[in-house]
Amino acid sequence: MKPFLRVVALTTAAVLAVLSGGGPASADQSDSVANRVGPSLVFIETEFTARVQVPFVTGSRWTDSLTVTGNCTGYVVDPAGYVATAGHCVNNKDESILNSFRQQAVTFVARIQGRDQAWVSRLSQQASEEKWPVAAEGVTDGASREVRLRQPTGGTQAFPDWTPVDVVAFQDFEQGDNAVLKVANPPDGLRALVVSDRAPEPGEEVVAVGFPGAVQSTNESEAIAQPSYKNGTVSSRQTTGSGLVRTEISAVLGRGMSGGPTVDENAQVIGTNSAGASLTDERASFNFITDNVALRGYLEQNGVTLAAPERKSSSVNMWLWLGPLLGLAVLVLLAVAAWLLLRRRKRPASNAGPAGPVPPGPVPPYPGGPYPGPQQPGPQRAAAQQPAVRRHDARQPGAGGSAAPYPGAASRPVQPPARPGHSGQPGRSAPAGPPSGASDPTTVHRRPQQAGQSVPAPHARPHSPQQQAPQQPPTPQTPKTPPAKPEPPRPDPSESQPTVLNQPLPPQPPRKPGDSPPPGQSGPPGRPHR
Repeated sequence: MKPFLRVVALTTAAVLAVLSGGGPASADQSDSVANRVGPSLVFIETEFTARVQVPFVTGSRWTDSLTVTGNCTGYVVDPAGYVATAGHCVNNKDESILNSFRQQAVTFVARIQGRDQAWVSRLSQQASEEKWPVAAEGVTDGASREVRLRQPTGGTQAFPDWTPVDVVAFQDFEQGDNAVLKVANPPDGLRALVVSDRAPEPGEEVVAVGFPGAVQSTNESEAIAQPSYKNGTVSSRQTTGSGLVRTEISAVLGRGMSGGPTVDENAQVIGTNSAGASLTDERASFNFITDNVALRGYLEQNGVTLAAPERKSSSVNMWLWLGPLLGLAVLVLLAVAAWLLLRRRKRPASNAGPAGPVPPGPVPPYPGGPYPGPQQPGPQRAAAQQPAVRRHDARQPGAGGSAAPYPGAASRPVQPPARPGHSGQPGRSAPAGPPSGASDPTTVHRRPQQAGQSVPAPHARPHSPQQQAPQQPPTPQTPKTPPAKPEPPRPDPSESQPTVLNQPLPPQPPRKPGDSPPPGQSGPPGRPHR
């Protein structure tokens, strides 16, 4: 039984493990951040074009058109083609972009005049401080731009080629550093990231994602390198004097990761990668992301339909309650099976009762006594309608006659008690039979007698009415010694064959006083039958 219970326990544990944790819900939880965020990432390339006014000694002159290219990261926030990124990635008036044009103009002049690198560094700083004018055709202040995007190779690549996008709106760094882009003809099946509606808490684990420039520089092919995932935690939540909220994270933000998402453990965006700074007296850098609560409002203001958190499918919800329910049902079935097995092992092999001799039932009295069955008035019943009753004749030694031992031996008629005029001791009556319930190995078939009838001797002829004498039923006597063992099972009386002893008696005429008793009867003359 112990091996069976062990198998039941192991099976139950396996079923519960499979139904509670092996359904579709566990498969969703096993997806990594890369699998859930990667399909929404895009590589953004912005090309700025402008001219710089250089103050020469002989007068100011405009340079030819110069080009500055910047690489950033973005992510899809609406399957309709909306992409979020950092504001400074597309801000054509950003000072860092304008300073790049000024530095490029100084380098051009230095190459013409044969200046050294020290002169270039000193004059570039002067150009930034003096803010040499930067302009483009059709733009009064700032540079013109062209923005396009592309995705790295992979099974979820929706933009295999460079795709132009429009700048819907953007913020400068002091206003929030957010931007919204729009693809004119977005492909089907774009996967949008969910922007969380709760503020992140310090100590919370996060992952910053983007395409760092250092990784792109090592890629010799024209293909886009795969994104990087930087693990970290939320360091703090800072609020500037103007009321702008920024979230500090410990994950390092490399150049090119600007505009990428920083997500929590549920792959929901908690901010856009904004800026990184390092102090001269510290080796660690301080990296900041935009506020996700403000980002949600900014996206909605510019026509973006925010993606809702992915709800688990009905099959997943079904497993949440069906798994434990099935496990409980299996437990109940196994318990019932074990209980039935225990009952089956304890049940005896046969329904016939315990082995051994059947205890003797009530035995009718010796011939001459009342019939134990129900009495019916009227004449004597036919022998075929009266069942043969097995009687026990406990005969005393010396009473005459012998009977075959039971079972297996053929029974023969028992000698009747001696009476006057017959063999045996004259004047002695037949010994009384055993009381009802006593067992005796000798068994003969006798016909049940009605009250007041006597049994004739075997092979005896009918007596005349003058010889019939009243006879009293013998008084039951207690056997001298109890039986040594229980009586063996008695055959069914219905299966016994009729003998002379169970034949119907002929009618007897009434007796007269003084007549002698008929053969086979005992008792003083003149005593009536009872």
